[in-house]
Amino acid sequence: MLARVMEKQIVRTFLYPKISSLFRATGSTTAALIYLLHTLAELLQTYVRVIALDSSKAFDSIRHFTLVSKLANYSTCLSS
Repeated sequence: MLARVMEKQIVRTFLYPKISSLFRATGSTTAALIYLLHTLAELLQTYVRVIALDSSKAFDSIRHFTLVSKLANYSTCLSS
């Protein structure tokens, strides 16, 4: 729900003004799309940060039976 509200706000604040100025300023749809894609790429570079974590090795060093037992106990605690 919160992500949806933020998405609408970002579209209204950044994309709508660019799109509305695009199609009035130029007569070419191709030029407008190229400019729009360029603007989107710049906005993504400015506002989006990605943090990637590789946790694949973390599960190689644990005992899976112990993990499953703890998860089973955790789910029974939640349902009580």
